[in-house]
Amino acid sequence: MIAVLLAGCSGCPGRPAETTAEGTALPETESASESLSAEYCVREVPAPPFTVQDAPPYGSSNADQDRPEAAPFVSVHEDRPFFDTAVLQEVLDNAGTRIVLSPLDGFGRAGTALMCAGPETLPKGERGPTGLFRPSGWHQQQYPGLVDSTPPYLMNRAHLLMWALSGLTSVNENLIAGTRYMNTEGMLETELTVLRYIEDSGHHVLYRVTPVYDGDDLLASGVLIEAQSVEDSDCIHCVYVYNVQPGVEIDYRTGENRLAIEGE
Repeated sequence: MIAVLLAGCSGCPGRPAETTAEGTALPETESASESLSAEYCVREVPAPPFTVQDAPPYGSSNADQDRPEAAPFVSVHEDRPFFDTAVLQEVLDNAGTRIVLSPLDGFGRAGTALMCAGPETLPKGERGPTGLFRPSGWHQQQYPGLVDSTPPYLMNRAHLLMWALSGLTSVNENLIAGTRYMNTEGMLETELTVLRYIEDSGHHVLYRVTPVYDGDDLLASGVLIEAQSVEDSDCIHCVYVYNVQPGVEIDYRTGENRLAIEGE
């Protein structure tokens, strides 16, 4: 199984051109070429059987017991992926690439992203810009004192597949509107755990990230990150990350947001 899976993680013979926010192709500039350094294919990726209703409410008492009640993420499914390994292996084999991204849906929303992460997928150069693309649910505002960035913008162009794992920068199918809190406090811990495992072991990780939407909401309520090492069982994770920002009220139907008012 391991040999077959790794064989399916071969280079892709081609990839779609990246686009600007207006949908036109990026020019062949240095930054555009850099952002295209990772090879990927766009096709449907099977999503896990997980919905918003399956996630403990943010700040609920049944959140991860090793963390504060209002933790940015929570382990689900006993911290084990929902993977059907044979199905995901077939997706990678058919794509002929280590990275497969779902196409944007009819609402312009990014879907499930899959990769066989390993030493071969880690970028060698400097990270390029994420571009001007506005993912679905993008409503940008500043919240001084609540968001720990300068300027204190609420929204990030959050990568489903972390740049340090995939080398993807401004690929629209790999970007969602995510709060600064979700991106840095929620996703980053699991992402860095997987990255360090690959750097230390030289092994591979089957890695799937799914934005979780409630019905036709334009903004994801959170993302499900699943990871399972291929050559051993030393890196296994299944976590749900909340797309929230403490102190900010978000309408997930549209992405519009405002300062939370106590008592409401």
